[in-house]
Amino acid sequence: MVPVKGGASCVAQALQRKGYMMNDAAEQVLADGQCVQAKERPSLRERQEALEYEMRSLGIEKYRQLTEAARERGEESTAGAGYKMLQGVVKPLEEAIRDFVNEANSRHGGRRHTSLRFLELFRKIGKGGTDAGLDSEVIAFITARTVINGIELPRPCQDLAISVGSALEDEAHFRFFESNNRTLFRQVQKNYRNSGSRKYRYRIMVIRMDKAGLQFEAWTPREKLQLGMACINMLIRTTGIIKMVHAANRRALNTFQGTAETMAWLSSRNARLEVLSPEFMPMLLPPRDWTTVDDGGYLNVAFRPLILVKTRNTNYLEELRNAPMPVVYEAVNRLQRTAWAVNKAVLDVMERVWDSEGMAGGLPAKNDTPLPDKPMDIITNEEARRQWKRKAAAVHQANTRLRSKGALNNNMNNSLLR
Repeated sequence: MVPVKGGASCVAQALQRKGYMMNDAAEQVLADGQCVQAKERPSLRERQEALEYEMRSLGIEKYRQLTEAARERGEESTAGAGYKMLQGVVKPLEEAIRDFVNEANSRHGGRRHTSLRFLELFRKIGKGGTDAGLDSEVIAFITARTVINGIELPRPCQDLAISVGSALEDEAHFRFFESNNRTLFRQVQKNYRNSGSRKYRYRIMVIRMDKAGLQFEAWTPREKLQLGMACINMLIRTTGIIKMVHAANRRALNTFQGTAETMAWLSSRNARLEVLSPEFMPMLLPPRDWTTVDDGGYLNVAFRPLILVKTRNTNYLEELRNAPMPVVYEAVNRLQRTAWAVNKAVLDVMERVWDSEGMAGGLPAKNDTPLPDKPMDIITNEEARRQWKRKAAAVHQANTRLRSKGALNNNMNNSLLR
């Protein structure tokens, strides 16, 4: 239970009973303008407090939707705690890969590890096209990303190793394309940067390479397996985020899975991150004045204070805290004291367009775009099936974006009407 300031007010009492997920209580108070117990109209500050709890709840809901969508796509490394983990493990893995290659190259005689030949394909390009050394950061990033994607489920060791090897092969494929025809590579990359899935972009790259007469020697499954296992073993030694679990009997497969410590960290990290991104909406009363870089704006009863200057440089923020800036603070305070007003005529038109499922003025669609009709021969015609899946995937992505915009549009409308 999170303590609420102004506990004597009926709004605060209603919110206190609900804990920090206050959305239902906030809506009840704001919908009819009545307090839950005293049946008296809440003050403007009480309504703002309720709104800030609602902003927090909306932010939590959106965060969970994004992380769940990433989990369903098998892309945990792109959102939430998975993304934070990816940032943390790349550096130590990069150093381990570099040490592994340097040590192997320093040996005289003996058998070289199979993966070494493939790791050395990843070279940095310096000025004038010169070799600037091993690009171990890219190898580490691809390995860690592939492992973290799907880390919540056990995966057969061979499958995961081949997935890592295949991801590295794709990168080597692109580098081969770029080194042999940089102009065409940049053109294709620019034209298809935001088109479809990663697999679709990869297929486009391969098609354009074939048309340009560029032939890349594909790696065998065994080579990808050996390379992937080498990289995964280095990841385990340096970070310990996953472990190998040996099968209980010969019929079962050995698996890689996240350690108990890893899963606990992901859970606690997500719990911390989900409250840090509220859905900000217009305030119902004048914002608090700024006297330092972190004491103005919202009432901050439900989330941490905002920072006047958006930066990740903590040293710079500390300098600003100690710097006298009365003119800056006064200018910002005057600007934010200027109340916004709702143009009711424009709002009425917007609501009519929205209710009639129109999309004028940049409004998102109210309803999802229907999926394309399946071809009659979708079961027997592989090419027709592939094209339909591509079009359906594009519609799914567009509908997801529109739902997000539509939800924000509804929240903003509700805030304006208050």
